[in-house]
Amino acid sequence: MDIRVLNSSDAVQYKKIRLVALQSCPESFAQSFDFEQTQPLSYFADKITQSDHSFVVGIFNKSQLVGTAGVSRQDHLKRSHKGMIWGFYIDKSFQKNGLGKHLLEKIIDEAKLFRDLTQLQLVVISENSPAIKLYKKYGFETFAFERDALRLGNKSYDAKHMVLFL
Repeated sequence: MDIRVLNSSDAVQYKKIRLVALQSCPESFAQSFDFEQTQPLSYFADKITQSDHSFVVGIFNKSQLVGTAGVSRQDHLKRSHKGMIWGFYIDKSFQKNGLGKHLLEKIIDEAKLFRDLTQLQLVVISENSPAIKLYKKYGFETFAFERDALRLGNKSYDAKHMVLFL
């Protein structure tokens, strides 16, 4: 397995896994499959191009991208010490092999390289016990509970907001 920060040359594979994630676990993402499937490849290339404010990490099995997660620094100056983890996904056929642990470790290590970033936050659906267990193992703490955080059709999902101080 190879774990590294993605770049625009990974856009084709990133688009593919992102659409799989949105379709197979729609309750875990704020963005919708219907929106992202209509976006051009440049949209995905822009999402994964590393900057002073964001990066996306990928896990490769040989040359196949099988997991991704991103971090974006908050935009406002007074909140720029906070990073948000987003888009955390491991392909179903590679889950339960410890890859989530490796992906989270890489995300944390890369985030520590960002100047003045002192915390990582994330939002996780309350029903996603394996993810919550993983985040807690690495020191994330719940700081808020949001009822009715996402709606998918007629179903409502609650969410936990978690933080790790770097």
